[in-house]
Amino acid sequence: MNYITYENSLDILKNVSKEEKIQFFVLRIKSCPFCDDCFKNNGKELLNFIQNDFDLYVINCDNENIPFPPPSSPTLYFYHKNFKQPFIRQGMLPVFEMTKELEKFIKIKNGESYESVFK
Repeated sequence: MNYITYENSLDILKNVSKEEKIQFFVLRIKSCPFCDDCFKNNGKELLNFIQNDFDLYVINCDNENIPFPPPSSPTLYFYHKNFKQPFIRQGMLPVFEMTKELEKFIKIKNGESYESVFK
């Protein structure tokens, strides 16, 4: 898990077409008790699941001047060169449900159609 600034995220997104992994951004507010609980209790399990297919970045919005702050914390953004547009999710699911959702993104990254994945 990489903690980055908003400016760093823009640099990463400029090169998303060259990346094989899904770029996974978590915009969070430090005071969010749900975020803290999720990262502390499920962080290792989630990190183990995503390590092969995702690059995970966390942006602490309390410290950043973001032109469009997230409406809730956490807000998740997923980018990949095979995605027609980024996937945006508000909030985090329990780890089991989260992994099922992330598996869908992996399938699209690997060439499956949106229609077959989200039917």
